[in-house]
Amino acid sequence: MSLLDDFKTTCAFMEKKRVPDGEGGFNTTWSDGAKFQAAIVLDTSIEAVAAEKQGVTSVYKITVSKSMNL
Repeated sequence: MSLLDDFKTTCAFMEKKRVPDGEGGFNTTWSDGAKFQAAIVLDTSIEAVAAEKQGVTSVYKITVSKSMNL
């Protein structure tokens, strides 16, 4: 186990489904897809701090294993 593995949490891809609403439009729903392990940390780099000052609420860095096919 590495330090990075200690911070991994279970995440899921979100799958978008569009279903006709019967009136010519669509209803969009989201459901959990494939699950994967990822480490998610708040980015405190100088670039992220500058982005926050320009209106971005928060910047996170998500790290997955090299074998993960995104």
